[in-house]
Amino acid sequence: MIALGHRVDAVRSSRSCHEFVDLGAHEGVQERWLQWLATARAGILLSCSDDALELVARNRPQIEAAGHQAMEADDEVLLAMLDKHRTYELARAAGVPAPATALLGPGDDLAAAAAGIPFPLGLKPRHTHLWQRHFGLADKVLVIEDGAALEREWARNEPLGLQMLLTEIIPGPDDAYHSYYSFGDEHGRSLVEVTKHSIHRDSGWRPTTGSITTPRRSSSAGDCTPPSGCAASPASSSNAMRATGS
Repeated sequence: MIALGHRVDAVRSSRSCHEFVDLGAHEGVQERWLQWLATARAGILLSCSDDALELVARNRPQIEAAGHQAMEADDEVLLAMLDKHRTYELARAAGVPAPATALLGPGDDLAAAAAGIPFPLGLKPRHTHLWQRHFGLADKVLVIEDGAALEREWARNEPLGLQMLLTEIIPGPDDAYHSYYSFGDEHGRSLVEVTKHSIHRDSGWRPTTGSITTPRRSSSAGDCTPPSGCAASPASSSNAMRATGS
């Protein structure tokens, strides 16, 4: 296995990694990957990050013309899942309840965007991997307590030129987070359904690099009982995946 990445990536120390190619990170990384692939020996590509998923979704013909086999996927769906604003739109269209959101971009009226969302609210990037090029992996969402804090954070983020989302925070206990995963065939039929239940989150510990992990419990989808007041169930999550073509 040949891994492309940055010098601090954990895959560099994997026993399965026969060769590691340090092509850096952040701005221009997709262009550097594509240039390397153009002359590399043909192989099977496994995308292990949002940047890598976007690379395949936007450059599949060029990658396959170079002799590589990219992961099978609907590229429009890949791009939609990388776009948090579009993901919320698709969820609502499929009848899945979702938190209130407002899209915020450079030059937009901050007060007007935040008017329909109560504090505390979340401020997060529309495209996480673009935002992480500036701030790393430490946080994916900022909790904003009041209007003054929102103005301070927007003053820090607006110059980057990125679109952000203001999101409603759904209250609940520390262990209320459930997630749903499904693997389907080429006809959209679900082959495997799994749920994850986070036992504990936001312990205050954050790594400087790598993935943020929390204790989780996994089960088959049929065994999942969402907590009282939970917006989505495995059934509604499955409906959303079918509606988006995932």
